[in-house]
Parts: sequence; C-alpha cells; structure tokens
Amino acid sequence: MLQYRKKSIGNQLFLLIAVFAFILFNGCTKEAWYEGMKETQRQDCYKIDDFLMRQQCLEQLDNMSYDQYKKEREAVINN
Repeated sequence: MLQYRKKSIGNQLFLLIAVFAFILFNGCTKEAWYEGMKETQRQDCYKIDDFLMRQQCLEQLDNMSYDQYKKEREAVINN
C-alpha cells in the first residue's frame, strides 16, 4: 500500500510540473513559431535575384513584430 501511495504522489507531482511547464512555455512556443516562420520567409527573400524586390521582401518581414501580429490575428479571429 505504501508503494502505491509513493507512485501516486510521484505521478501527481509529475503531472503538476508538466501542466505548469505547459502554461509557462505556451506563449514562448507561439512566439518561437512566429519567429521561425519569419526566418523561413527571410530565406525565401534572399532567393530573389532582383535587389529592389529582395529589399522590399525583407522590409515587409521586419515591419511586424510578434505583438503586432498577435493583435492583428486576434482582431481577425474576433470579427
């Protein structure tokens, strides 16, 4: 019976830590995803041969921060 209680407490502790970590890192994960997508787009911009078009592509990427993206995304979802 004592071994069962130790396993139960260990499982509950693990679950609590996992839930806490998920809540803590959930926002970071979304921002990391956004930055990863921007980096992929940036690499695509560098594949453009025309200098002016490449610069325009890069400027578009740098014009929107994650916070701006988040606000615009929420506005679209809520409408």
